[in-house]
Amino acid sequence: YIIHYLGAYYPVNLIKENDIITVHDLVKDDYFLSLKNGPLEFSRSILRNRNLNRFKYILKNNPFIIAISNKTARDINKINKTSKIKVIYHHIDKERFKPREKSNAKKLLGLEENINYLLSVGSSRPNKRLDLIKIFAESLPEEWILIKIGASIKSEKILNFKNVNIEKYPLFFNASEAYLHMSDDEGFGRPLLEALGSGIPIIARNTEINKEILENYPIYLEEDTKKYYQKNMNDILQMIKAPLFKKDELNKLLNKYDVNNARKAYIDFYNYVYNEIK
Repeated sequence: YIIHYLGAYYPVNLIKENDIITVHDLVKDDYFLSLKNGPLEFSRSILRNRNLNRFKYILKNNPFIIAISNKTARDINKINKTSKIKVIYHHIDKERFKPREKSNAKKLLGLEENINYLLSVGSSRPNKRLDLIKIFAESLPEEWILIKIGASIKSEKILNFKNVNIEKYPLFFNASEAYLHMSDDEGFGRPLLEALGSGIPIIARNTEINKEILENYPIYLEEDTKKYYQKNMNDILQMIKAPLFKKDELNKLLNKYDVNNARKAYIDFYNYVYNEIK
């Protein structure tokens, strides 16, 4: 049998030498940023960092690893230089995340027709940078609002949805002018694919992982200050309103994250592992 473990934390005592594990990322929580999000998030960060150390112990002994990005693969290689690492990207669920008519999506969600919405999705983990999301949102003009799904952010410029219906979730992308991604560090950032599948622009920080996953598609933010956001906001909003926003770059990424590419990569890796251990 080939056993493939998926998930955030792994049963250390169960994993055997020839098992496969998938690594999303090796991001360590920043205690200072987590404390700014409250005592509960601080205690969660302590637990996550402790589990990360346990996970690194597994990586040192496991020969077959799937990483979801080249960045994650490089981070793994610093811990285990002898493992066989296969990079397999996430894929876009094109049945759920696809272009839809914006006005109808707003109507189905009960959103105002005359408001322009941006969307951001994410937890309260320190690397998600809720502080930067808030600063960006509060730099928006009057007729713009940020929709935040997941961890709430207190601001008059932010419309919070802590939990949303799974069927309605894709509509939030269709109702939005663009997706805002402000994370410090990620293994991938799955909502980015949901935004790509929905055909909307992406505004993102200029980070290593964003460059790998999104290539030249986004509008990249070069600084993390309110002054920079305000200075460049009009240009950013004009760009995302442009018809056929970076259509060629979008089509390239839609092909890159096609489900058939992921399916073939998994089958090829399983065959490789089988031939190694038989």
